[in-house]
Amino acid sequence: MFNYNLWKGREKLIRPFCKLVLLIFIVLYGTLEAEEKFSLTDAMSSEEFTELGLTKLTPQEINKLSDWINNFDKSNLKQNQAFPNNEDRFVITSQIDGSFRGWDGKTVFRLKNGQIWQQRLSGKWRYFAEDPPVEITKNFFGYFVMRVNDKKSIGVKRVK
Repeated sequence: MFNYNLWKGREKLIRPFCKLVLLIFIVLYGTLEAEEKFSLTDAMSSEEFTELGLTKLTPQEINKLSDWINNFDKSNLKQNQAFPNNEDRFVITSQIDGSFRGWDGKTVFRLKNGQIWQQRLSGKWRYFAEDPPVEITKNFFGYFVMRVNDKKSIGVKRVK
């Protein structure tokens, strides 16, 4: 059965919440506009249009060229999203040089490739191994993360 006392006094909270949701919906809906089609004649001044020799083209040829430019921008954007920059695919694989005993705060990691890295995040982890493999990658935010022997990872910064 409906318990009115449970909702008593909450209608003052529900009305502003509903108004806020409605306002957000109206604002978001208003910002969704139909995509404008690129047009050479709108994008250039008449002087630029003449200097580029586009006055020699028929209106159909100008429309085709505008369509090609419009589609080129979209395909170029998709290509850039599909293939990230080399910076985004940063990976170093090596081994820790010598005995490894985990980390405990500001641990320094000397790798067999000559690089030196230091723990940048707090935390402790005990793990004993000789020359364990490590993989250092760049995370979503651009920070470096070292994973030891596919077991545990920690934020690191390069010292050398």
